[in-house]
Amino acid sequence: GVRPAEGSPLFARHAELTRCMPRFLVVGTQKGGTSTLHYVLRSGWHPRVALNKGEKEVHHFSLDDNHAMGPARYQARWDGEGAQLGTCPGREDEVRGEVSATYLDYPRAAERAFALLP
Repeated sequence: GVRPAEGSPLFARHAELTRCMPRFLVVGTQKGGTSTLHYVLRSGWHPRVALNKGEKEVHHFSLDDNHAMGPARYQARWDGEGAQLGTCPGREDEVRGEVSATYLDYPRAAERAFALLP
């Protein structure tokens, strides 16, 4: 994936639609402490840090079927079903993140994450 040129109208549109996406990914290895880190971050370690709802492993960037569901479905992991891409009312100041022990194992995961995330 290629990102639009900074300052272009397409760049501005991408920034608008992805403003509610995660700002960080913790990419670890299995048995490397990702479950513990996920628990610590999710249990209120910092009031502005928000991890995805539901199970720890989202697999959005690693599994083709999950990735094919699109970015709105990925954003719904934080905002719930019916989330509108780029809209997170009352939660704009959150620093969203995801912790995964699987993205290292999938060759396209880094490329997919780079193309979508701000």
